[in-house]
Amino acid sequence: MNVWTEFSLFAIMQFRQILIFILCICTIQLQAQTLVNSGFEEDANTSSQKGWITDCKGTGQIKVSNVSPFSGKQCLEMAHQNQATCTFSQSIIIENTAIKNYKIIYSCRAEALNGNTGLNIIIRDASGKKLTESSGFIKNAEAKWKTYSVAMAVPDGAQTMSITGILNGTGNVWFDEIKVEELKQHKPSSGIWSTASEFMTIAGKYSIGEAIKWAVEKK
Repeated sequence: MNVWTEFSLFAIMQFRQILIFILCICTIQLQAQTLVNSGFEEDANTSSQKGWITDCKGTGQIKVSNVSPFSGKQCLEMAHQNQATCTFSQSIIIENTAIKNYKIIYSCRAEALNGNTGLNIIIRDASGKKLTESSGFIKNAEAKWKTYSVAMAVPDGAQTMSITGILNGTGNVWFDEIKVEELKQHKPSSGIWSTASEFMTIAGKYSIGEAIKWAVEKK
């Protein structure tokens, strides 16, 4: 084996190592933007959905349902007969990514809803301090599936993004296909209330964990 052949083999090995390193980085960034069980298709029981933390007060119930999902075979159903709050939430890592703006997309429908529903997004730093928050609540939830989105800009020092769905009040709500995507240009949220004048704060007794500012439609 001559010197040139040895050098060529060495160069190829180095290139392969660099390529593997780049692929690892890309994989980490991709996983950082991926929700676990985003379509609620994985096996679950009535008290726990894989990847999601659920909380339901009083007579409320959160479960997977195979009745008319938006896509796939299942969706998430929240039901409440009395005025109270049900939530499901999940956090993902967003540090060390080049993405500056995110769009959280989800599909939702409701029946006999007396209250409000939607998503709340909180971005925190490494210490858990809240850096920014955006609440998206559907004005008039319909019985048919509709797709909505919430836009979020990522501030400096961001590490995690927490996504929380809520049913506050009574009725039945279904969620499906919650996705986190890069937003090339930051735009107002679509299909939901996005300005402070359209919001009012729900009493703190409805908060779960850290006080979450939700919104209800003005009468």
